[in-house]
Amino acid sequence: MLGLGALAILLAALTTVAADDPKAKDPSVKPKDEKVTFDSVMKEMLSTLDKMTTALESAKDDATAKTAKPKLVTISGQMQDLQEKAKKLGNPPPDEEKKLEEKYKGEMDGVTKRLVAEVTRLKGQPYGKELLDAIQPKAPKPAAGPTPPATSKAK
Repeated sequence: MLGLGALAILLAALTTVAADDPKAKDPSVKPKDEKVTFDSVMKEMLSTLDKMTTALESAKDDATAKTAKPKLVTISGQMQDLQEKAKKLGNPPPDEEKKLEEKYKGEMDGVTKRLVAEVTRLKGQPYGKELLDAIQPKAPKPAAGPTPPATSKAK
């Protein structure tokens, strides 16, 4: 059964944040006061995955790859926000998970198939690595601020 939890795992495996400034928000992201539900997060994730796939599909050569990269960085930031929303919601109850699967299965299968096809295609292109790096999991950057002094033996 592919519900919200399975989609979140799939998204984490395929994509994550590549944005240099994770605090930068896209204006299309919904306001915080809007109610977050399993359905709204699923809908936003599918829409964002579709945007990501469309950006990947637009890369046909070095020039179009350079145009696509900033879009992918922005979309990756949106995806991180959505993954946080999904994490905060937790797992849906089994009956809701089943409803979500029934409602979104076709769209989820379609966008996932397109995304996997584009990732596979770009792996074989000289300009593909840079684009794929923009959507691959990155280690979190250390928090800014002073670093603790190294311990040393007293003189």
